[in-house]
Amino acid sequence: MTVKKLFKIFNLLSLDVVFGAMISSWMFWSLPYEPIKINYLAIGILGCSTWLFYILDRLVDNIHKEIKDERHQFHHTYQYNLQILAITLFFSSFVLAIFLPKPIIIIGIIQIILLIFYLWLISKFKSNKKVQQIKEIITAILYTFCIVGGAYSIRKNLFWEDYILVVNFFLLVHQSMLVFSYFEWHQDQQNANFFTLIGRKLSHWDIYGIFILQLILIGFYIESKIFEIVLIQALMAFSTMLIYHFSDYPIIKEKYRILGEMVFCLPILLQFFIFFC
Repeated sequence: MTVKKLFKIFNLLSLDVVFGAMISSWMFWSLPYEPIKINYLAIGILGCSTWLFYILDRLVDNIHKEIKDERHQFHHTYQYNLQILAITLFFSSFVLAIFLPKPIIIIGIIQIILLIFYLWLISKFKSNKKVQQIKEIITAILYTFCIVGGAYSIRKNLFWEDYILVVNFFLLVHQSMLVFSYFEWHQDQQNANFFTLIGRKLSHWDIYGIFILQLILIGFYIESKIFEIVLIQALMAFSTMLIYHFSDYPIIKEKYRILGEMVFCLPILLQFFIFFC
């Protein structure tokens, strides 16, 4: 099996999303102004849970929707193998979670309840266009909560800067999902998503506006203890904006999803700041 094919399977299995989630979570564990002991087990369980969620989400989609993309086709073709993998991930995460601190376990239980409710909601209202259009906002909220929940649950103090970083991270997730919605709409204009809800003009200003906000935050926090994080988040917003800006290029049309998902691996640059600063 060639490296190219392995990378393709890696992408079809959404493992780039999994690593992006783990690295983004690590960023919130590694805030330089309030160091805490990083719980790598919690980050690992987050990775398993993220993978489990994406597998289930696509398997549920395949039940209620026509298969229109390569990832959903892959999950349909290998659905039985992926069902076994999903069960394995669930029980592995459940057993390993026993060894986590109590605050993280409580947050994890809340996350599981919310995710189950989300899957039920999407399945229950599968034919409701409005629900499908706001699905991405709900997903962005849940994703953000899962990324920051573990790290923030064991911090003794939360400052207003912590909340700014969380809200900003949510905006980055929203920006990314809106760009994905744009490409999905471009491929099928009957697709119901957040892009079709607010329209092209508002979407355009939304995507660019989030990047402009990052520039404002950089100027505002240039002497602040959260500057490194703000700078990385600005780079993430800039990268997502570039994917949208050059959306007419064939290579971008073909690779937009993996490029957008890899944006959430950029917080690894925080290690550079920690090491050299």
